[in-house]
Amino acid sequence: MKFRHKKVVIWGWPLYGDTFGYIFHGLYRGFKELGIEVHWIDPTQGWAYEPTTLASLSDCLVIGEVHGSIQNHLPLDPSSTYMIHNVGNKPGGPMDYGGAQNYIDKVRRFIDWRCCPMYSWDDSIYSFEIDNNKMPWIGPGSRFQKADNTENYDKIYTCWATNLLPSEINFDDRFVKREKVSWWVGNIGGGQGGLDDCNESPAHGDNRPMLREFKRACEDAGVEFKSNCPWKNPLSFEQQKELAQKSWVAPDFRHPWMLKWGYIPCRVMKNISYGQLGATNSRGVHEFFEGNVVFNEDPYQLFYDCQSKMNDMDFILSQMKMVKEKHTYVNRCRSIIEAANES
Repeated sequence: MKFRHKKVVIWGWPLYGDTFGYIFHGLYRGFKELGIEVHWIDPTQGWAYEPTTLASLSDCLVIGEVHGSIQNHLPLDPSSTYMIHNVGNKPGGPMDYGGAQNYIDKVRRFIDWRCCPMYSWDDSIYSFEIDNNKMPWIGPGSRFQKADNTENYDKIYTCWATNLLPSEINFDDRFVKREKVSWWVGNIGGGQGGLDDCNESPAHGDNRPMLREFKRACEDAGVEFKSNCPWKNPLSFEQQKELAQKSWVAPDFRHPWMLKWGYIPCRVMKNISYGQLGATNSRGVHEFFEGNVVFNEDPYQLFYDCQSKMNDMDFILSQMKMVKEKHTYVNRCRSIIEAANES
């Protein structure tokens, strides 16, 4: 597809080095699938920037994340567009690293890369409301906002996606035999452990109450609940896929703040692409998927709602088709290219 720059350079965390490593991996594969030249530089391993290398930052779309770019001295090239995540819009806050002003007038163009919730966002880094008129959809899972008088830089809002490419989504995976165990492979509470030994978390960011109720429903139905800590024991994509496929049911649970914002997690998209029934406790996720996921705010009842739909192969197929068509990193990369092509 048409692209105004010579190539894409991803500057940041390696796979399994940080949560963003998963995202960069997805984008890297997505751009390659679209035939765009792309390089991935890992500054945490001491990869030096040299203007003579293939990954020179001249005439590029440079994609980064504030912790991995600023703290590792991302070079700024005046001929390139920079799309950086987590620069924030809360000056003076605990996560203020200088914001967009680190890039404006130093690069060809700066794009503030933000998460794409359904309703709003308000944490230590950002505060904003979703406005359909100012932030129209430019692709499935991506919005774009042109610079205005208050903030003189563009913004792109993207959801994450499944790690599978469209060609890797196998509709027959919905027939994988389920076992009487439900796996949770994401973070619990404040992380670094399971339901009983993880770090504490403030109530607004704590998913343990939901998971405990879901576990109680599992046990009442004779299904074992198991979890894996991604920090203590990071799993490969293949391991995550296998656990999701074998799970009796595998809904996604969001904590109170994410429920309020309408945060859209990648976990639902991944599980669906693996052939598992997509389910959530989030009304925002339900709306994002146009009602095409099992939804219940009550985590105990959600287990039984999932169990009643787990063998509805036509329903699961419709979910898989939606993810294949709309929610892979190929989709996200197309939207990013569209944003980068804006003058």
